[in-house]
Amino acid sequence: MKKLFFLIMMIAFVVGTFANTFQVNLGIDLPGSHDRENASGKTSWDTLMGVTPSFEILMNSGVFMSGAGVEIQIPRRVDIDGSKSDFGFIPLYLAGRIQLPLGYQFVPEIAVNMGYNFMYANDDYKNNSDLTGGFYWALGGGVSHGKGVFQLLYKVNHATEEKTTGSTTTNTDITNSQFCFNMGYRF
Repeated sequence: MKKLFFLIMMIAFVVGTFANTFQVNLGIDLPGSHDRENASGKTSWDTLMGVTPSFEILMNSGVFMSGAGVEIQIPRRVDIDGSKSDFGFIPLYLAGRIQLPLGYQFVPEIAVNMGYNFMYANDDYKNNSDLTGGFYWALGGGVSHGKGVFQLLYKVNHATEEKTTGSTTTNTDITNSQFCFNMGYRF
């Protein structure tokens, strides 16, 4: 995963050098699913809504746009009564867009993001464990109108939790998924 992170950073640097389009987004993450799986079994919780600002640098060549981006998922909670477990992710990703100019004012587009994300959480969530990031991907579509962009994305974040109790270490795979409605501005 470290190699993937450094590869993304190198590509982001190159893209930033040749970028001709910048995009700022504000995303509303809809309630989703937070799954945790280890040798003892799997648990799944619903998550509450969240907010995610993001920034992308893109090379726009007409129909195709490619680049890199970063988003910060503001901490959110699982939907359990009394839960004070806040968590979030910070994905660094490569972005791809295919615009379908059909001659209308609104231009449909397909969006794909893939990269590495860092997970962070408060002490109630971590409970004396270590969190490491993992693979991130998002797929969706939307429309652009002038400089405005509206997208609906399905996003999946992966991470790992490692907890050591005495001489026993337990690794838990974490998968967080949700739909996100993005509103953006390109300049």
